[in-house]
Amino acid sequence: MISILGTYENGQIKFAKDFSLNHPTKVIVTFIEDIQIETKEGFSIADFSFKKSKVNLNSFQGSLSNVVLEERRNEL
Repeated sequence: MISILGTYENGQIKFAKDFSLNHPTKVIVTFIEDIQIETKEGFSIADFSFKKSKVNLNSFQGSLSNVVLEERRNEL
């Protein structure tokens, strides 16, 4: 495995140094900076804030784990 630094801009990846291969090769691209991707449905990483969850559950008097387990049992 080889790691090469680069910059992603306008749909292109520019390597920090020259690099080439003579054959197609599978790659994994990891974005180092925290990037928010807008989606029309589903969840984003911002939806999983511990602080927001703590505030939302501030007045909850039961056991969150029991509620989650019961909800999952009902889905079966």
